Amino acid sequence: FWQEKKGGWKKEEKRGKEKTKSARMAGKYDIMDALGPGVDDLPPEFWENYKVVDEAGDWQEHPLFSDATTIEDAEKTGTKYMDDLASMKKREKETPLDRAEDFKEEGNACLKAGKKYWDEAFGNYTRAILEKCGSDHHQSIYHSNRAQVSLVKHNYGKALLDAKMAIKLNPSNIKAQYRAAKALLMLKKYKESLNHCDEGLKLDDANEGLLDIKKKASAAWSEQEKEKKMKEIERMREEAQTRSFHAQCKKRGYKIGPDAYGVWADSGMSISKIDSSFLWPTLFIYPESQQSDGLAEFDENDTIEEQLQRILPDSGPPAPWDSEFKYRASTVEVYYLSFCVKPLPPFRDGIQYKQPRWVRVNKKEKLSQVLSRPDFVIPQYPVFHVLVPNTNYHEAFFKESVGGWWNEK
Repeated sequence: FWQEKKGGWKKEEKRGKEKTKSARMAGKYDIMDALGPGVDDLPPEFWENYKVVDEAGDWQEHPLFSDATTIEDAEKTGTKYMDDLASMKKREKETPLDRAEDFKEEGNACLKAGKKYWDEAFGNYTRAILEKCGSDHHQSIYHSNRAQVSLVKHNYGKALLDAKMAIKLNPSNIKAQYRAAKALLMLKKYKESLNHCDEGLKLDDANEGLLDIKKKASAAWSEQEKEKKMKEIERMREEAQTRSFHAQCKKRGYKIGPDAYGVWADSGMSISKIDSSFLWPTLFIYPESQQSDGLAEFDENDTIEEQLQRILPDSGPPAPWDSEFKYRASTVEVYYLSFCVKPLPPFRDGIQYKQPRWVRVNKKEKLSQVLSRPDFVIPQYPVFHVLVPNTNYHEAFFKESVGGWWNEK
């Protein structure tokens, strides 16, 4: 900033001082220095109102420099420009209520003037409140009016706070009741909105504004209650399904735990309409290639190899990421991590926890046989790791995984 200005205003200031040197010598005082470089641009008539003075001259009589602390002091010392202090004199004689009412009227005018002046209206009502005029009746009006500003600005939380304060100060303030009801309607707190409508209608049972809000709030509240009931029915249905699911899992010897992979929002398990078998979404991970396959439905009565033949067929084309043609259903090895997560509470009875370890799966086994093993905890959906045998990665994988981050999981 200063680098940019070095060649600007400092030189101008110096030039200005040189040009005004003769004027200062003529007695126009050092106020010219205070005015800065722009002093040269002042019109001649500006200086006609000044006369030559000394350092203790009548410049001190100007209210800007005067030692007078009150209007009375200024009058006694003969300070000039008293017209400029007329409003100050009026303010000194006003009561807090007079000042608060003035601020309220200014706020009303700003509120009516339109959106551009709403912030100013809010500020004037705030000043009225801060005057603490001592009248609950008037303070209630100021809070209620400020609530109206917040309403038109769609700040319903602030509007509600002011409206409630207005009601606390004066329960008969029907405008405050209306504004509280409207704010609550917009906040979707329909029951509370209806309560304020009822309180306001006790004061004026024909108030059109309150009647309109009551009609809207009543309709919205009824719809809201219907939605709550539907959600509760849905929640109970889901809980019943979960209990039934858990019961059937226990019967099969399955143990369910929390999700450890974040692939699906929930287990997503469905039941076959043909033979009531479980159809599991299943995740196959290929760690060496950093790839995976997600199966939507793995029938618990199918073998691991049958599913692998669908995704890694021996005779079909390789996966797009398998450029070396290494992944084949008949040659790959399949593993799961025992006790990868802790079972959910309903499945913890009789469980003997052990250190997680990699367990190789017999691909000829059915999915149900694998899932029912004592050390297999299903993390919401079955997860298997697929490796190509006799590779450097195959050996390194087991050394680095068990005892590392898997232990932390």
